[in-house]
Amino acid sequence: HLGKEVKAYDKVYFQPPKANSYGSIVQTGLIPIQTRGKFVGVVNVNFFTNRLSAAINSNRILSSGYYYLIDTNSSALINHPSLSSSCSNIQCTEGFSESEYASFSASVLE
Repeated sequence: HLGKEVKAYDKVYFQPPKANSYGSIVQTGLIPIQTRGKFVGVVNVNFFTNRLSAAINSNRILSSGYYYLIDTNSSALINHPSLSSSCSNIQCTEGFSESEYASFSASVLE
């Protein structure tokens, strides 16, 4: 029994989404765990991105706003209404210029 000595790190790390054997896209989140100040393992959480996307996309901010998920470690988009195989990063989906992306990256991703 480890009790209160077990603590999750403050970050969740996402691996790139992958298709499972049925063709569904699966996202993996990894949460490092420590006890007594030392790394002891990882909690691995897998979820179907279509279900997560449906839950996120069913919500709106005011009348035309939307939510999206981005992995701040790699800048990879996990969910975005405009996400596609030909437009898979935040600069493309949001239509950011180089300077807009630099500002976004400095204020949100770092």
